[in-house]
Amino acid sequence: MYEHSGVGLAAPQVGIPLRFFVANETGNPHEGTQRVFINPVISQAKGVEEEEEGCLSIPSIRGRVKRSKTLFIRAFDLQGNEIAEPVGGFMARIIQHETDHLDGILFLDRLTENSRLALEDRLSDFVADFEARQRTGSLPNDPQIAESIQEWESRYCG
Repeated sequence: MYEHSGVGLAAPQVGIPLRFFVANETGNPHEGTQRVFINPVISQAKGVEEEEEGCLSIPSIRGRVKRSKTLFIRAFDLQGNEIAEPVGGFMARIIQHETDHLDGILFLDRLTENSRLALEDRLSDFVADFEARQRTGSLPNDPQIAESIQEWESRYCG
């Protein structure tokens, strides 16, 4: 996360099929506070603001996304303590973005219409490059990814 100036990273982004993410608003390991949110549940979302977002899973693609301004988060930390607090500002956006990852949603799915249209060619190029890398073996193909997840689940969750 920090190596690529990220402010959040969800477990599924690194092949771990569990519901948790880490976040640090500063994107710097020596600043701010790194927090872990296990089994997060968002409620009481209020207000709407549109801002630009990016994602470590889709480098160099950014677009405008509407998110709630404030929310209430319930989760657990690494010590098993309950987190139950109102959140606003940038951290509210990070929590929504990372929780979306846990639900199989990418920020691309939430792009405004204008952002989606503006990024159409770049997204097509990204997908074509990804598929080409899968064909050449420099990235795992879909069955290999599924097998890896199944192996992980049977080893650690079974």
